Amino acid sequence: MKLQNIPLLDELMREYNKIKNSFILSDFEKTIIYGGRFVEVILKSILMYYNVPNIASRKSRFDKMFNILINLQKTNAKDEILTLAVPIIAKSIYILRNKKRVVHFKEIDPNFIDAKYVMEASDWIFSQLLLFMEEIDEREMREVLDKFVEKKLPFVEKFENGSILILKEKLRFSDELLLFLYSNYPKRIKKEEIMSSLRPKYLQLLTTTLRRLERKKLIHINENGIKLTKLGIIRVEKMAENELLFLS
Repeated sequence: MKLQNIPLLDELMREYNKIKNSFILSDFEKTIIYGGRFVEVILKSILMYYNVPNIASRKSRFDKMFNILINLQKTNAKDEILTLAVPIIAKSIYILRNKKRVVHFKEIDPNFIDAKYVMEASDWIFSQLLLFMEEIDEREMREVLDKFVEKKLPFVEKFENGSILILKEKLRFSDELLLFLYSNYPKRIKKEEIMSSLRPKYLQLLTTTLRRLERKKLIHINENGIKLTKLGIIRVEKMAENELLFLS
Protein backbone atom coordinates (compact mmCIF):
# COMPACT_ATOMS: atom_id res chain seq x y z
CA MET A 1 0.00 0.00 0.00
CA LYS A 2 1.40 3.39 -1.00
CA LEU A 3 0.86 6.15 1.53
CA GLN A 4 1.06 9.45 -0.32
CA ASN A 5 -1.37 11.86 1.27
CA ILE A 6 0.24 12.24 4.71
CA PRO A 7 2.84 15.05 4.68
CA LEU A 8 6.18 14.32 6.42
CA LEU A 9 5.29 10.62 6.52
CA ASP A 10 8.89 9.38 6.75
CA GLU A 11 9.61 11.66 9.70
CA LEU A 12 6.36 10.65 11.39
CA MET A 13 7.14 6.96 10.93
CA ARG A 14 10.63 7.43 12.35
CA GLU A 15 9.40 9.12 15.54
CA TYR A 16 6.45 6.72 15.89
CA ASN A 17 8.89 3.83 15.62
CA LYS A 18 11.01 5.29 18.41
CA ILE A 19 7.98 5.61 20.70
CA LYS A 20 6.95 2.00 20.19
CA ASN A 21 10.43 0.53 20.45
CA SER A 22 11.43 2.47 23.56
CA PHE A 23 8.20 1.43 25.30
CA ILE A 24 8.77 -2.23 24.35
CA LEU A 25 12.22 -1.95 25.96
CA SER A 26 10.72 -0.30 29.09
CA ASP A 27 12.62 2.95 28.49
CA PHE A 28 9.68 5.08 29.59
CA GLU A 29 11.55 8.39 29.77
CA LYS A 30 12.59 8.09 26.11
CA THR A 31 9.04 7.07 25.16
CA ILE A 32 7.80 10.39 26.53
CA ILE A 33 10.61 12.39 24.89
CA TYR A 34 9.98 10.79 21.49
CA GLY A 35 6.26 11.42 21.98
CA GLY A 36 6.97 15.14 22.22
CA ARG A 37 8.91 15.05 18.96
CA PHE A 38 6.21 12.97 17.29
CA VAL A 39 3.41 15.44 18.05
CA GLU A 40 5.46 18.40 16.84
CA VAL A 41 5.76 16.67 13.47
CA ILE A 42 2.06 15.71 13.61
CA LEU A 43 0.96 19.34 13.87
CA LYS A 44 3.29 20.37 11.03
CA SER A 45 1.90 17.52 8.92
CA ILE A 46 -1.71 18.56 9.48
CA LEU A 47 -0.94 22.21 8.74
CA MET A 48 0.74 21.18 5.48
CA TYR A 49 -2.24 18.95 4.65
CA TYR A 50 -4.52 21.99 5.03
CA ASN A 51 -2.13 24.09 2.92
CA VAL A 52 -1.26 26.58 5.64
CA PRO A 53 1.40 28.67 3.83
CA ASN A 54 5.13 28.34 4.59
CA ILE A 55 4.63 26.05 7.59
CA ALA A 56 7.18 23.55 6.25
CA SER A 57 9.99 26.10 6.08
CA ARG A 58 9.66 28.00 9.31
CA LYS A 59 10.64 26.83 12.78
CA SER A 60 7.22 26.91 14.37
CA ARG A 61 6.72 26.56 18.08
CA PHE A 62 4.26 23.92 19.20
CA ASP A 63 1.86 26.39 20.82
CA LYS A 64 1.77 28.54 17.69
CA MET A 65 0.96 25.57 15.47
CA PHE A 66 -1.64 24.38 17.99
CA ASN A 67 -3.41 27.75 18.02
CA ILE A 68 -3.44 27.98 14.22
CA LEU A 69 -5.03 24.53 13.93
CA ILE A 70 -7.76 24.90 16.53
CA ASN A 71 -8.75 28.23 14.98
CA LEU A 72 -9.10 26.85 11.44
CA GLN A 73 -12.64 26.71 10.10
CA LYS A 74 -14.25 23.31 10.67
CA THR A 75 -16.91 22.31 8.17
CA ASN A 76 -17.14 18.54 8.69
CA ALA A 77 -16.21 15.63 10.98
CA LYS A 78 -12.82 15.27 9.30
CA ASP A 79 -11.91 18.87 10.16
CA GLU A 80 -13.12 18.40 13.74
CA ILE A 81 -10.87 15.37 14.20
CA LEU A 82 -7.74 16.64 12.43
CA THR A 83 -7.78 20.29 13.53
CA LEU A 84 -9.32 19.99 16.99
CA ALA A 85 -9.33 16.50 18.54
CA VAL A 86 -5.86 15.47 17.31
CA PRO A 87 -4.19 18.77 18.36
CA ILE A 88 -5.75 18.54 21.84
CA ILE A 89 -4.45 14.99 22.35
CA ALA A 90 -1.10 16.05 20.87
CA LYS A 91 -0.89 18.91 23.36
CA SER A 92 -1.46 16.54 26.28
CA ILE A 93 1.56 14.50 25.09
CA TYR A 94 3.61 17.66 24.68
CA ILE A 95 2.78 18.76 28.23
CA LEU A 96 3.99 15.39 29.58
CA ARG A 97 7.25 15.77 27.61
CA ASN A 98 7.80 19.20 29.14
CA LYS A 99 7.23 18.21 32.76
CA LYS A 100 10.21 19.42 34.78
CA ARG A 101 9.79 17.23 37.83
CA VAL A 102 8.28 13.81 38.36
CA VAL A 103 7.24 12.77 41.88
CA HIS A 104 7.52 9.05 42.65
CA PHE A 105 4.91 7.44 44.86
CA LYS A 106 6.14 4.21 46.44
CA GLU A 107 6.42 1.49 43.78
CA ILE A 108 4.44 3.37 41.16
CA ASP A 109 6.58 5.03 38.52
CA PRO A 110 4.66 7.95 36.96
CA ASN A 111 6.93 7.66 33.93
CA PHE A 112 5.36 4.27 33.14
CA ILE A 113 1.83 5.66 33.38
CA ASP A 114 2.76 8.68 31.26
CA ALA A 115 4.63 6.55 28.72
CA LYS A 116 1.72 4.13 28.37
CA TYR A 117 -0.57 7.06 27.66
CA VAL A 118 1.92 8.53 25.15
CA MET A 119 2.15 5.22 23.30
CA GLU A 120 -1.62 4.65 23.12
CA ALA A 121 -2.39 8.28 22.29
CA SER A 122 0.20 8.18 19.49
CA ASP A 123 -1.51 5.05 18.13
CA TRP A 124 -4.82 6.91 18.11
CA ILE A 125 -3.36 10.04 16.49
CA PHE A 126 -1.63 8.09 13.72
CA SER A 127 -4.79 6.06 13.12
CA GLN A 128 -6.76 9.29 12.56
CA LEU A 129 -4.26 10.48 9.96
CA LEU A 130 -4.58 7.14 8.19
CA LEU A 131 -8.37 7.17 8.37
CA PHE A 132 -8.93 10.75 7.24
CA MET A 133 -5.90 11.55 5.06
CA GLU A 134 -5.42 8.13 3.43
CA GLU A 135 -9.02 6.90 3.81
CA ILE A 136 -7.83 3.49 5.01
CA ASP A 137 -10.48 1.08 6.18
CA GLU A 138 -10.45 0.47 9.94
CA ARG A 139 -9.96 -3.25 9.31
CA GLU A 140 -6.58 -2.46 7.73
CA MET A 141 -5.50 -0.12 10.52
CA ARG A 142 -3.62 -2.51 12.80
CA GLU A 143 -1.77 -4.13 9.92
CA VAL A 144 -0.63 -0.75 8.60
CA LEU A 145 0.42 0.52 12.04
CA ASP A 146 2.32 -2.70 12.73
CA LYS A 147 4.24 -2.27 9.47
CA PHE A 148 5.49 1.08 10.72
CA VAL A 149 7.06 -0.57 13.78
CA GLU A 150 9.69 -2.36 11.77
CA LYS A 151 13.09 -3.37 13.06
CA LYS A 152 15.81 -2.57 10.53
CA LEU A 153 19.39 -3.83 10.48
CA PRO A 154 21.97 -2.80 7.84
CA PHE A 155 23.16 -6.41 7.38
CA VAL A 156 19.66 -7.82 6.82
CA GLU A 157 18.25 -7.45 3.31
CA LYS A 158 14.53 -7.71 2.67
CA PHE A 159 13.31 -8.55 -0.83
CA GLU A 160 10.12 -7.70 -2.73
CA ASN A 161 8.49 -11.06 -1.94
CA GLY A 162 9.00 -10.49 1.79
CA SER A 163 11.91 -12.93 2.14
CA ILE A 164 14.92 -11.93 4.23
CA LEU A 165 18.63 -12.68 3.84
CA ILE A 166 21.17 -12.35 6.67
CA LEU A 167 24.29 -10.83 5.11
CA LYS A 168 26.67 -11.41 8.01
CA GLU A 169 28.86 -14.51 7.90
CA LYS A 170 29.97 -16.93 10.63
CA LEU A 171 26.97 -16.38 12.88
CA ARG A 172 25.58 -19.09 15.10
CA PHE A 173 22.23 -20.34 13.84
CA SER A 174 20.55 -19.17 17.05
CA ASP A 175 21.80 -15.61 16.41
CA GLU A 176 20.65 -15.76 12.79
CA LEU A 177 17.24 -16.82 14.01
CA LEU A 178 17.04 -13.97 16.53
CA LEU A 179 18.07 -11.49 13.82
CA PHE A 180 15.44 -12.89 11.48
CA LEU A 181 12.71 -12.53 14.10
CA TYR A 182 13.97 -9.05 15.03
CA SER A 183 13.76 -7.91 11.40
CA ASN A 184 10.19 -9.20 11.17
CA TYR A 185 9.03 -7.80 14.51
CA PRO A 186 6.18 -7.45 15.55
CA LYS A 187 4.92 -10.07 13.08
CA ARG A 188 4.76 -13.72 14.16
CA ILE A 189 6.72 -16.03 11.88
CA LYS A 190 5.76 -19.57 10.92
CA LYS A 191 8.32 -22.34 11.23
CA GLU A 192 8.09 -22.93 7.47
CA GLU A 193 9.10 -19.31 6.78
CA ILE A 194 12.19 -19.72 8.94
CA MET A 195 13.13 -22.94 7.15
CA SER A 196 12.74 -21.27 3.76
CA SER A 197 14.78 -18.17 4.61
CA LEU A 198 17.50 -19.45 6.96
CA ARG A 199 17.87 -22.95 5.56
CA PRO A 200 19.29 -24.71 8.64
CA LYS A 201 21.65 -27.61 7.95
CA TYR A 202 19.03 -30.05 9.19
CA LEU A 203 15.44 -29.83 10.46
CA GLN A 204 16.29 -30.87 14.00
CA LEU A 205 18.62 -27.86 14.33
CA LEU A 206 15.66 -25.50 14.00
CA THR A 207 13.52 -27.50 16.43
CA THR A 208 16.31 -27.69 19.02
CA THR A 209 17.19 -24.00 18.68
CA LEU A 210 13.58 -22.89 19.06
CA ARG A 211 13.20 -25.03 22.15
CA ARG A 212 16.35 -23.58 23.70
CA LEU A 213 15.43 -19.96 22.92
CA GLU A 214 11.94 -20.50 24.32
CA ARG A 215 13.42 -21.92 27.55
CA LYS A 216 15.55 -18.77 27.82
CA LYS A 217 12.37 -16.69 27.28
CA LEU A 218 13.89 -14.97 24.24
CA ILE A 219 11.01 -16.03 21.99
CA HIS A 220 7.31 -16.81 22.38
CA ILE A 221 5.70 -19.62 20.40
CA ASN A 222 2.01 -20.26 19.86
CA GLU A 223 -0.25 -21.66 17.14
CA ASN A 224 0.14 -18.42 15.12
CA GLY A 225 3.92 -18.58 14.97
CA ILE A 226 7.07 -17.34 16.67
CA LYS A 227 7.87 -13.85 17.95
CA LEU A 228 10.65 -12.18 19.94
CA THR A 229 9.99 -11.31 23.57
CA LYS A 230 11.29 -8.13 25.23
CA LEU A 231 14.29 -10.15 26.38
CA GLY A 232 14.87 -11.27 22.80
CA ILE A 233 14.84 -7.69 21.52
CA ILE A 234 17.26 -6.64 24.25
CA ARG A 235 19.53 -9.59 23.39
CA VAL A 236 19.80 -8.56 19.72
CA GLU A 237 20.38 -4.90 20.55
CA LYS A 238 23.03 -5.77 23.13
CA MET A 239 24.81 -7.79 20.47
CA ALA A 240 25.08 -4.52 18.56
CA GLU A 241 26.26 -2.53 21.58
CA ASN A 242 29.00 -5.10 22.21
CA GLU A 243 30.15 -4.74 18.57
CA LEU A 244 29.45 -8.38 17.83
CA LEU A 245 27.18 -6.94 15.17
CA PHE A 246 27.16 -3.44 13.80
CA LEU A 247 24.03 -1.35 13.79
CA SER A 248 23.87 2.04 12.15
